[in-house]
Amino acid sequence: MRLPQFFLGVALGFLSVSVWGQTTYLLTGTVTDTRGQVLPGAAVLVQENLRLGVTANNQGQYAIEFPSAGPWTVSASFVGHNRETVSI
Repeated sequence: MRLPQFFLGVALGFLSVSVWGQTTYLLTGTVTDTRGQVLPGAAVLVQENLRLGVTANNQGQYAIEFPSAGPWTVSASFVGHNRETVSI
């Protein structure tokens, strides 16, 4: 049995935010399945630093604040679906 795939929607409008002289980067996106249905509660993890991981909200949206520009490897997982991984 093949598990349904889903997509990690990534808004690559990586925003640079300066707070008290420290620059951070914000990644936002929406986790959806192949039909475009949002996946609330999907886990979105940063492979290089698991403490940066978040859970998608009720609309499947997530936001991760990075301490540097990267590169980073981000993956999303949801029960009953295959894991999707992208490099940014």
